[in-house]
Amino acid sequence: MFALVYRLVFALVALLGVGGHLVQKLTNCPPEWSIPRCILDYLSYYTIQTNMLVLIWLTVAILYWKRESDNPILRPKVKGAFTLYISTTFIIYAVLLAGLWEPEGADRYLSIISHYITPIAFIIDWLLFEKRQTYQWNYALQWLVYPLGYLGYSLVYGGLTGRYLYPFLNLPVLGWGGLAIRVALLVVFFILLGCMYIAINKFMGRKQRAEHG
Repeated sequence: MFALVYRLVFALVALLGVGGHLVQKLTNCPPEWSIPRCILDYLSYYTIQTNMLVLIWLTVAILYWKRESDNPILRPKVKGAFTLYISTTFIIYAVLLAGLWEPEGADRYLSIISHYITPIAFIIDWLLFEKRQTYQWNYALQWLVYPLGYLGYSLVYGGLTGRYLYPFLNLPVLGWGGLAIRVALLVVFFILLGCMYIAINKFMGRKQRAEHG
């Protein structure tokens, strides 16, 4: 029951963040942009996408809270992937992006929700409730599918619109060489962070068995 209440609370928080960002985007949409273009731009941010993944997972977990095995999105491999992705949203923003802009008003609070509160809440959910010792080491490579897909999408989106949403993926500024270095570093970062989650999952599983063995 605690898990259900916890997820209800933070599903509402995540919804506030995602919905609030959409309202702010539409409110401040440049006059020359159409509504569909504003929505596409909003959906093109990695932060928004990963927060939406978390919101979807929490919603499904609430709906299937007594029968988790009935829905594939609740499998440990998927939850591990979503935990990795939202963790990178938190870490990359805190380390690389937070100092590059100073949101004001509602944007400031929405940024705190999407970059800090929702990610940390989901990481805590993973630590408290994830099934122990269910991860395989090859997950670290499989979990790269979405980040690499996002990389491809962001480059296409930037090429078509001229809007490169993250400075470390800004091809015109970095050039192909600079971009390749940053992508390589990001790939290594994703793999190492993924391996860390796998190692923690295995360790907690062994510890749990030892305590009950």
